[in-house]
Amino acid sequence: MRIHIVTILLVMIIVVALPQVARGACPSSLVVDDFASGQYGVTLTPDGHLVMAVRRGSMIGGRRLTMFSSVPNPFNQRAILDIAPDDSSVLVVDTGIHVSHRLEVYYGFDLKKGQVVPTPLNLDLRCFSKFRVHFNSNDLMVNVTMQVTAGNNPTNRASHSVNVPAHESEFVVDVPFSDFVPNAGPLPDFIDIDLIDIVSQTGSAIGANDYAITLIEAAP
Repeated sequence: MRIHIVTILLVMIIVVALPQVARGACPSSLVVDDFASGQYGVTLTPDGHLVMAVRRGSMIGGRRLTMFSSVPNPFNQRAILDIAPDDSSVLVVDTGIHVSHRLEVYYGFDLKKGQVVPTPLNLDLRCFSKFRVHFNSNDLMVNVTMQVTAGNNPTNRASHSVNVPAHESEFVVDVPFSDFVPNAGPLPDFIDIDLIDIVSQTGSAIGANDYAITLIEAAP
């Protein structure tokens, strides 16, 4: 009889503990970049060109590769990228009238002697269902594309794009994993993600985009 009671108690303990284990197995979110480290700033002159840079810090994978470009404009205005200015946790893009820009931010790449080289993240994102991009504000329509490269389709990035309208205050943009589509091959398996990147570019007829991003994370 005593053995039977002990067995019942053990079963009850296991049944009660299982949900707790399941809940504790997944974090509430995974920070891709909060722009608190890897300070970087660049101003593009009106002639238009591409600038690449890598900064190291607490972002996912320990490094952030940026590619920032603009095109010539009639009023000789400039395009500015500022990350973690004055120890602020923010990425800011500030462009002049008729300045069209493109910003690419990569996690899973590095620069070696001016050449972009892979540094796979090998991330298991099965706990999550989407990327969430936190904006502080945005003055005009901007096009945002998120891309991933998965281990099950290493030669094809999967992507999803969204046009982000103007917002005067803080807001978030969610990019569900189910919306990512590759150019070819199978859908990405988020159990093994080697590269994450976000591309933002002019969505306005007159350029002049100004916006600030404070956090990129994977969320349930």
